[in-house]
Amino acid sequence: MVMGVQVKDRDTDDETFSVHRLTQQAFLNDKRGLADPTRSAVQEAFDALVQLIDQKFPRYGRDKSLLEHWSICGRYLPHVSNLALVFTASKKKARSIDTSEMFAELLKNASWYLQEIGELEQSNNLVEVGLDACGSEESLTYAYLCNTKVVLAMDTNKLVDGRKFSEKAIAIREKLLGSDDLDLAISYGNFANILTNEELFDEALANHTLSDNI
Repeated sequence: MVMGVQVKDRDTDDETFSVHRLTQQAFLNDKRGLADPTRSAVQEAFDALVQLIDQKFPRYGRDKSLLEHWSICGRYLPHVSNLALVFTASKKKARSIDTSEMFAELLKNASWYLQEIGELEQSNNLVEVGLDACGSEESLTYAYLCNTKVVLAMDTNKLVDGRKFSEKAIAIREKLLGSDDLDLAISYGNFANILTNEELFDEALANHTLSDNI
């Protein structure tokens, strides 16, 4: 459907594609917005673009770095950023684009890449959109996004944010994961680092111990 309405080009040589900037502008500048009767087609096009880009964008998990995939991440990041702009702009229209776990997952991966290359403000912006796009504040994707917020908080010395999102990530992972899961260990370790920076050494040691015991 997306190829049929010419919202993207495909390079048959290297299996990459480019989303037309006109597509973004159509979303952002249509005065009728998503209240138009064709809203379902707009939603379908948005979801299709998310799916296409998500299939190409590398994934991270646990302490896995995207270092070896930076060139691919850089190629598709502008498209992810454009979709984030479209999603955010739709909130100001009569009917907004629906939340999507897949879109949140894509933003999770893109924001982590940005954190790794030191683009902290842009990373934080995508995390914020991702938290909104999740819909549920109890999903593992939401916990991953919270974890990125914690890392960003440590990078920028925003310890209040670090504590807030550490507690959220831990609560979700304790509920949904096993007590020996490495993602939970990472959350305990990150929280311990926040607490250390707050000079709450006893609490920090307790969380380091929880992490080390997994």
